[in-house]
Amino acid sequence: MSGDAQKLFDNPREFLFKEGIKIYNRSVQVDLYFLSESEDKLVLETVNIDQTLKNLPAAVFELLAEGAQNKDLNPVIPPGTELLWAKTDDNICTLNFTQDFLIHIPKDGVKERLTVYAIVNSITSIDGIEYVKFLIDSKEYDKLYSVKVKEPLAPDHTLVIE
Repeated sequence: MSGDAQKLFDNPREFLFKEGIKIYNRSVQVDLYFLSESEDKLVLETVNIDQTLKNLPAAVFELLAEGAQNKDLNPVIPPGTELLWAKTDDNICTLNFTQDFLIHIPKDGVKERLTVYAIVNSITSIDGIEYVKFLIDSKEYDKLYSVKVKEPLAPDHTLVIE
């Protein structure tokens, strides 16, 4: 063994937390957005999660899929949707969903927009991510039903209940 692999093997704690920068195993605060009880706005729920070796955007997706801690709020991830992968380059996080996302996303324009922006607003609450790009089975779409997703999307906080 040599290089970083040897350093990791010899002293994993020092390697992972070198120079005071906690790379993994740190608590991270993220904002999750869910549908309001009336399903006409987004509601913020802030949580702390432990970042491990898992991809942080994937961890946020899992929390969205599990649903809100406040049981009066409605889920935002369409049934059956799985995240194939999440990748962050520069300040853009690309999410690659299964076809179930497209099949089961609400066809109502307002609910579709709320679903998309619940994901975008949640993922962009992660430090360093400013935009979210959507793929379905590794393919780009111009739009889902009414929401344009060809270009990366910035968060929209006008959809959130104050």
